[in-house]
Amino acid sequence: MPLLAHPLRRLLCIVCLLLCSATAQSATITWLFWDFPPGTLVSGGQPSEGYIDAVIKMLTQAWPEAQHQLVTTSTDNALASLNRGVEACYVSAIMTPERERIYYMTQTLLVEPHSLIARAEIAGKLAKNAQAEVLPAQLFDRTDVAGVLAQNRSYSPLLDALLDKRASNASISRVRQVPGTSNILMMLASGRGDYTLEYGTSFQYQLTQHPRLSNSALVVLPIAGGRPVPVGIACPRTAWGRGVIQKADALLVKLARRPDYFDAWKRWQPAAMQKTMAPHISAFLRQRVLPTDPNKFGPPP
Repeated sequence: MPLLAHPLRRLLCIVCLLLCSATAQSATITWLFWDFPPGTLVSGGQPSEGYIDAVIKMLTQAWPEAQHQLVTTSTDNALASLNRGVEACYVSAIMTPERERIYYMTQTLLVEPHSLIARAEIAGKLAKNAQAEVLPAQLFDRTDVAGVLAQNRSYSPLLDALLDKRASNASISRVRQVPGTSNILMMLASGRGDYTLEYGTSFQYQLTQHPRLSNSALVVLPIAGGRPVPVGIACPRTAWGRGVIQKADALLVKLARRPDYFDAWKRWQPAAMQKTMAPHISAFLRQRVLPTDPNKFGPPP
């Protein structure tokens, strides 16, 4: 009997995991969105025509055996829910090494690097390299210009690390970013800050929505060392979350072969950015269509 106990326990564990996975694939799945145009555009409380919206629509349509519920919330609330093990997944998550240790994650998109949005009168006072790109480490250490950034938001591994290392007396404030993400830009337009970090396409979208912004003297500047930003789905590190992420990942391997996979993203991008991003997106798609190493989604602790 002792000889049978260990294999029996292993078999029971395997059966349990399979049942959890099957349940995650067939039950109602809640997808959490942040109202962050033009990545996610919320209309009537539901995502609509954003480029992240388009990918999640493809995913849910390819997954008819499950019921899909779309819920709009903030990044803070979404990640707090995942931390508690709530059976929901967040679809607007920037992927960082730290987050990949905390959550099950799979990449859906690769988007443009963040830009610096600054008041025109300070643009000429910022340290830049030979390519006229702002040097972020020097900027984040300054006390004579005021940065305004969103609370608990990741701006990419590079910028997050530099912000963590900034001088203790640097003039950077963290504020809550409201749905629609326009409030920090409006603060700059009102002179309550000198710069922020944001996607250029998000800034351009806000210009079309707010005349006050379009009449302001805000400029978009490239940041030295900027890299395209991986965006993906984050699920709780539970048996349920593992089942969902494995299924979603397998579907994305197939969906990324579609010629229209990046069409929604392209609709929001100027031609120059599409050209700049083209080789990065091609490299991402070549990797995305390959089967994912199963070790990436190991059993939860």
